[in-house]
Amino acid sequence: MEAPVTRATRLLTALELLLTQEGRYREAGLDDLMLATRQRAEPLVQQLAMFARTCGVTGLDERVRLMLKRNDEHAHCLQIKLAELGAEIQRLDGARQRVAQLRPAYTGVNTRLGPRFEAAG
Repeated sequence: MEAPVTRATRLLTALELLLTQEGRYREAGLDDLMLATRQRAEPLVQQLAMFARTCGVTGLDERVRLMLKRNDEHAHCLQIKLAELGAEIQRLDGARQRVAQLRPAYTGVNTRLGPRFEAAG
């Protein structure tokens, strides 16, 4: 049976590695991979939280604090990106509505090319 401190240290090290990987994805602008890494880390976070409650592991507070700080920074970056994407979606929806309003004006126009271009097309 693994000692509680050893197991907690192992889980924390795995989380730190995932958080480092997440940071690299953030720097590269790979938001989808950043989110996937965050989702991969969730089971480890749950295990570590449950383990800390049941075994009362101490001595890792500084590592946990630093990890939580980095995690908060990454979450903030994801929130900013989400807001940017929401604004872009609204912009695209507005453009789509403008196109839909203008469409009737152009659907009645004869866009058929002359006979000399029909053979080529």
